[in-house]
This record gives sequence, C-alpha cells and structure tokens, in this order.
Amino acid sequence: MPLARLLADSIGYAEQGVAVTRSQTKHTADRRAELEAQPGFAQTFLPGGRAPAVAEVFKQPRLAATLRQLAAKGLDDFYRGELARAILNPPLVRLADGRTMVYGSMGGDGQPQTQSAVFTRSIVFGWGAQAAINAPRWLLGRTWGQATETLKLESRFAPEVIEEWRARDHDVEIIGEFDDTVGHAGAIIRHPNGVLEGGADPRSDGAVAAL
Repeated sequence: MPLARLLADSIGYAEQGVAVTRSQTKHTADRRAELEAQPGFAQTFLPGGRAPAVAEVFKQPRLAATLRQLAAKGLDDFYRGELARAILNPPLVRLADGRTMVYGSMGGDGQPQTQSAVFTRSIVFGWGAQAAINAPRWLLGRTWGQATETLKLESRFAPEVIEEWRARDHDVEIIGEFDDTVGHAGAIIRHPNGVLEGGADPRSDGAVAAL
C-alpha cells in the first residue's frame, strides 16, 4: 500500500480532530506542572491554556503537516534517532501454524515485561488475545514519571502469589485492579482462515473495532 494511503487517515484525524478520552484528560492534567515548560507542549496539548475536557474535539495541525511531509517526501525525510528506537517497540510475530500477531504496549521499564506476558499468554498458553491483556500484570522497575524500583503487582493477583514474591525479598507494591502503571497493551492476531482476533486494554480508552 502506498505510504500516502497509509498516512491518509491519520492526517485526516489530526486535521479534523478526535474526541478527547478520559485518560487523555487525566494524564494531561496530572503531568501539566512537569511538562508545561517543555517547548511545544502547551501549544499542542493545552488548547486554550488548559487540559482538554472529555469529549472535546482535539486537533493536531502540526502533526498533520508532519505526516503530509512524510507522505510526500518519504520516511527518510524524518529524523529517527535513539529516543524513537527506545520508546517505540511494536513486535510482529509470524508463527509456523500460519498465524500472524502484532502487539505492543507503552510503559517504560514495563514495556518488554508486558509484551512478553501478552505473547506468552496468547501463544504459549493458548489464551485469547483479550484474556491475555485483561489478566493481572506486573511492573518491576520504573514507568514514565516514576522513580521507584518496586515490584508493582495489580491487586487481582492471588494473595499467595503476592506473598511468594515478598518471600523472595522483592519490595512489593500493590497497585490498582486495572492500573495503567503497567501500560496500555493491544494485540491483533490474524488466523490462517483470515479471521482477525483483537484485544484492547481495559486500563485505557481503547477498543477493538472491525471496519
């Protein structure tokens, strides 16, 4: 598919706007004091000098202009440095049984941990994509904006599991039942018969939709 077509929908959404989600409103407000002084943050994410409200239309004209430039000039026109390689790590797996799986998550130190959990639960244990994402998760180390190195466990883990990790001398921190500290995961599995199976994270605002 031509690059211009691949980017066309994203350009349209950036220009015309999308509805602000609950998590966008919350996290923008939570991080405002930390990020407002950074060049471009307020201009992009604080329209009218405030965090956008849920369901408002959020437009990103500068993003649209960047994507148009890439569509016209090609991806090599954009600088891709060490930071981009560090924070963007979406895996794709082609399995011997004919399935193809794409999946990923944000989450700082937890990104590879979440990705390994989603893959293992889906492919090794045979869970559905949604079940693999819904199941309790953990984060050993830090996530964005945090400095603690604790083993963070969602509270839905069985008490005996939590106590076992404490017995192994981990500094255990119990977090919420569905806590976005462990990231926002997503997955799509294409089966050999053409069926597409998807999973979206209840820890965020995403959804699985067929078009």
